[in-house]
Amino acid sequence: MGYQTQEKLKSYLDTDQLNRERLCLSIMQLDGRFQNIRPRHPRGGPDGGRDIEATYNSNKIVYAAVGFVNSANDSKEQKNRIFSKFKDDSKNALKSAPKPDVFVFFTNIDLTIKEKEKLSNGSLKIGFEVVDIFDREVIRSILDSVNGFSVRQQYLNIMMSEEEQIAFFSKWGNDINNLISDRMLGVEEKIDRILFFQEAQVPLETFTVKFILNRPYSSEELGHFRILTSGQLVEESAEIQHLLWLVGSGANRFKNSDHLHSEGHPKQVGTGSRAWVGRFEDIERDRSIFDAKIEWKSIGSSSSVGYESYSSVFCKFNHASSFFRYGKYLTLHDLDYSRFAFMVNESFVSKIASVEFYANGYLLDHHNSWDFEERKTTSKEEDSTNDPVSIFLDEAFSSKEKQDEWMVMSPGERGSSLMICFSERTPRKIYNSKRIDLPSDDNNVVNNL
Repeated sequence: MGYQTQEKLKSYLDTDQLNRERLCLSIMQLDGRFQNIRPRHPRGGPDGGRDIEATYNSNKIVYAAVGFVNSANDSKEQKNRIFSKFKDDSKNALKSAPKPDVFVFFTNIDLTIKEKEKLSNGSLKIGFEVVDIFDREVIRSILDSVNGFSVRQQYLNIMMSEEEQIAFFSKWGNDINNLISDRMLGVEEKIDRILFFQEAQVPLETFTVKFILNRPYSSEELGHFRILTSGQLVEESAEIQHLLWLVGSGANRFKNSDHLHSEGHPKQVGTGSRAWVGRFEDIERDRSIFDAKIEWKSIGSSSSVGYESYSSVFCKFNHASSFFRYGKYLTLHDLDYSRFAFMVNESFVSKIASVEFYANGYLLDHHNSWDFEERKTTSKEEDSTNDPVSIFLDEAFSSKEKQDEWMVMSPGERGSSLMICFSERTPRKIYNSKRIDLPSDDNNVVNNL
């Protein structure tokens, strides 16, 4: 089969960039060194020197590029074209944020050992920790292995020989049987989704945006920090369409704007927070929603002290009380298609590992730090909140603290804000309700109904 695989790699996928990238992505999935593998722009468009993104050994960022040529014949002209693409893609990848640690390159050209060493050494010198080149022979050897038979058949239309079938089922037969039984898990996922939408109709009790830090920090290490989280619902409900939280170091900071520092034990981390809700004011009379003013209402402040260190910082919105309720309330379902944006001070942004969203006992979404791009705020963004919020922001921090400038955390090419979308992903319940067991004498229970 080796010769047939070689020949098909040369030209079978000519002009089919989509399946070229899918083939390479599948090959990475067979390699245990790579995790969280995902395509970038398989249907075309600027990709910044990377067609595939992944992690390497669970903690290093990987960018992979695909450099196939039509009707590969390993000519000098084709090799020069691939050499040029390799250098351009590796340089462009290093300009991206976050900066990658590993660069992987796929090509259907057959390269010599010296050619691969020259390319690899050049990329190692400009800043990569690891460089791996999958040329045609490497790709062929993977596809002609037991693990690669299915990928080879899917993308190159090469069927398994009788000997290959025996080898394949000898290795994977038990796993295939287990896969059939695992189909039941799909049923459980559907039940979980039905349960979520049922529970999403109840009032929203709490909504939390949690910033996971990349390690535990003492108060001295953490220093001054501040986070401004703004959210917008897709439509107004319970006279609310906007949510705003301000969280910062200093337990009493937001209870009184004159209090600019925590008065707790110097080794304890103290945090304070304040929240507002808002709605568009007289939107019917405005010509555009973008010209409409927001009417803000403060819903209180909170503080916490006594922690020796922090592994996370959170913005919490307490809404519908579980003790006593009256009036109108948001429901969990009102968060569907809501959008959230974040501003943090510059010294704090590098300490963030991930951002998580929780509500009513569900994990709604999770994003790693590399899903975001950081940039300094514009004057328009800093003035984007209406009074009295902008006045409060100005008064809550000292001149020295404000020298640590605001940074915007935006989700890169997906826009300036993150969207929570229940149609794309089902939130995960973080605890299971306990079932009440019947007493030992079941007959007495039935008789007493």
